Amino acid sequence: MRSLGIFLLSMCLMVSVSTSLSAHNGKVYHAVGIPDDRIPVIDGDLSDWGWVPERYIIRTDQMEDALGGEMPGPDDLDCRIIVGWNGKTNLLYIAVSVKDDIHNADSSEPLKQYKDDGIEIYIDANHNGGQGIDDEYGIEMQDFGFSVPRAQGEFVQWGKGYNPVNYWPVEKPYCHHAYRMDGPNVDYEVALALWDRLYIDKGPEASIRHQLASGQIVGMDVLVNDVDEDPDTRDCQATTGIPWIGPWKTIPKQFPDCRSLTAR
Repeated sequence: MRSLGIFLLSMCLMVSVSTSLSAHNGKVYHAVGIPDDRIPVIDGDLSDWGWVPERYIIRTDQMEDALGGEMPGPDDLDCRIIVGWNGKTNLLYIAVSVKDDIHNADSSEPLKQYKDDGIEIYIDANHNGGQGIDDEYGIEMQDFGFSVPRAQGEFVQWGKGYNPVNYWPVEKPYCHHAYRMDGPNVDYEVALALWDRLYIDKGPEASIRHQLASGQIVGMDVLVNDVDEDPDTRDCQATTGIPWIGPWKTIPKQFPDCRSLTAR
């Protein structure tokens, strides 16, 4: 098992597309209810998720390029995303399998992991479209990024307004993360606590933890960054939502909806 290098950004939620609900951007997905006896071990081995029905798996052909470009073909980038939740642990679980023709994690800039291959998770837990990056960033809408460590084994976390030394929301028991690599292909696995109000400097005691429940809707987006031969330049940023439009502070209102399903 390997722990993920962390970089922080912004997030949203996904899974099987539905048309029966009204979403901020028109897209609705589902988080499968994970029974207590099927809680995945966060070790980067996604075989724990083999029981999830195909209809709840998000694939590349359901995604768009957040940068507004054309989505690459499956020989260039092929993604598979599953989201789940468990009431006992009160954690959101995310599995992302990325098949890539080139794995690039060579950004020369400190704390710039978002310029490398990796994933980003954006969450608006109480679904109010609350403040984005330009307005009390991180209190109601949080963002987390995960990338495979660089060649020298450097683990980095970054984020506007965050102390990279003491970003407790991405540490246990609030976050568990791991990855497995096979050539240029990477499987990411994350278990994450959600927050209605997150106060980085004041700590978890002063913050308000979000309580997950069946039938609940959370604003969420998962993005896969693809950087190929041109260093520090994204060829694609595959999103479960739609291409982002407007200033950062409006981004949470553009997240897809994720509805939690009852565990069976």
